[in-house]
Amino acid sequence: MVEKSARNTYNKSKNGEKKKLEALKMEKIRNQHRNHEWIENTTNVELPDFVERTLLLGPNFNIQNKKTIPYVRFVADVETAIRRIPEAEHIRGEISTIMSNYVNYQRQPMTKENEWILKDVLKSRKFLKEHPELYVTKADKGNKTVVLAASEYREKMAEMFLANILGSIVGKTQYHVKNSFEFAEEISTVVIPEGSIIYSLDVVSLYTNVPVEKVYELVEEKWEQLQECTTIPWESFKHAMKTVLEASFFQYEGKFYSQTAGVPMGSPLSPVVANIIMEKVEQEAITQLEENNITISYYRRYVDDCFVVGRREEVEKVVEQFNAVDEKLNFTVEQETNESLRFLDLTLSREGERIRKIWFPKQRDGRYLDYNSESPHTHKMNTMIALIDRALKLTDVERREESIRMVKHILRNNNYPENLIQRTIKRRVHLIYNTLENERENGEQKRTGSNHNVFYTQAENGPVPQQLIVGGVPPNQIPQTVPLNPNQQQNVHQCATVNRR
Repeated sequence: MVEKSARNTYNKSKNGEKKKLEALKMEKIRNQHRNHEWIENTTNVELPDFVERTLLLGPNFNIQNKKTIPYVRFVADVETAIRRIPEAEHIRGEISTIMSNYVNYQRQPMTKENEWILKDVLKSRKFLKEHPELYVTKADKGNKTVVLAASEYREKMAEMFLANILGSIVGKTQYHVKNSFEFAEEISTVVIPEGSIIYSLDVVSLYTNVPVEKVYELVEEKWEQLQECTTIPWESFKHAMKTVLEASFFQYEGKFYSQTAGVPMGSPLSPVVANIIMEKVEQEAITQLEENNITISYYRRYVDDCFVVGRREEVEKVVEQFNAVDEKLNFTVEQETNESLRFLDLTLSREGERIRKIWFPKQRDGRYLDYNSESPHTHKMNTMIALIDRALKLTDVERREESIRMVKHILRNNNYPENLIQRTIKRRVHLIYNTLENERENGEQKRTGSNHNVFYTQAENGPVPQQLIVGGVPPNQIPQTVPLNPNQQQNVHQCATVNRR
């Protein structure tokens, strides 16, 4: 009787301690940085806490898989497939590196610190399996996780098909900006004429004011070019476009409404259609400005964000001309303030005849791969490197420290250790900034490196390579090469891969 009572007391105490431990773990979970704006639930289904916690981890978050890969069978199948391919040796090397990375990853010990994540993931899988009407996907902007109704998801997939076809005819003009890196590199070479300023043009509510009938006309004008990308007849293609662009509905306060103008927000087709219209508008506006002797020294556009260098007294005339092209499109202007202007994820400053730049992320509390993820360490390092490199390459040397502080803020919010942040930043700064700065000081132009296999014959008196050749490169391009004699060919051994600058 006493023994049973003691056992009950022990079990009660043990269960109490377990509950306390679970409470501490959940407190730690709540204290970790999680921005609930990273999830957008467009359905009427209320998501449980464990589902929200799982989705907040992001699509790149990884939990360790206890299952192993059948390496031997995999290698045998690959060898069978590539043995007759001329590039087989190169493919073997690439696959060997990939498999080595996975083998090393498999050897990582399972961590108990974040076992709550596995529990949440398993419960979330069960919940989503029980709710087949829900689809979880990634937003096209902002790196958000979006929960959609299954019917809405299927509609968007059909829209993506049309968007891919129409995408082949946009972005071909000299004014098109592909991304921030391209713009930042180009803007560094722009010379601002005396009396000119920097300013930007933007369309008010572009998507809801796109002239849809004009879109059909412009697409039909380029239909001969589009036929290279699709076998769909024009009438069928136009009908598909009308279905996507003109049959859009949205819900507000429990009521459904039909969109009667413009193109739907969030549709994959809308950005492509907007680009088609904007290319036509800028072509007509700039041509008319040139005929009226109004000078635009520099003009570039990303969707509806237009960057302009022009004379201060002609700004209003430029805006008027852009607004005159189509009555539905209303352009507004933002002029430089204290000789500075925000454009894309850059802050641009006019200093004399040059433009200085600093990276400024649109979402300073954005979500990236969380450090607590069981993803391979290389994935986390690549996340850090991509962010650091963006800050460095989009920022002038003088303002580097400011952009680095923003990087640190973002990485800390995604639970990256402080010492790792500092080490990685130091390495990337040295590699990117110091190397490029030394090249500029020496008057050297930046050149792209290329990898070549180096072969050697062993020296008679030691391991130092005696004679080198570089595989795949003509001797006249590498004057320092010492060719091998025919009787030495049998002693050639592969040494390493080097980067030739």
